[in-house]
Amino acid sequence: MTTAEKIRAIEKSGWLLAYDGCHKIYFLQDGARIAQAEEYGYDLFGAEKLRDLILGSCPLVFVSRWGLLGNEDFMHPWNISQSEQDIFEAAKQ
Repeated sequence: MTTAEKIRAIEKSGWLLAYDGCHKIYFLQDGARIAQAEEYGYDLFGAEKLRDLILGSCPLVFVSRWGLLGNEDFMHPWNISQSEQDIFEAAKQ
């Protein structure tokens, strides 16, 4: 998937997003992930705000699934890593 396709898929998912106010954006697929993100003090936003969050982030921005069970639980085909250079351009589309 391209970065633009990942952004559209996350936006359509209806999931909540957790944002640290700088560059960490996580999508929250279930209540357990939402509860933990709230417990850790992340701000929560609707998926439709993803582009605004990306564009308001520092250059280290990434988008990932919130992991509950260790590093492997973060893995998801819609993750957008810091190394995806087109993230800001894709968010403007």
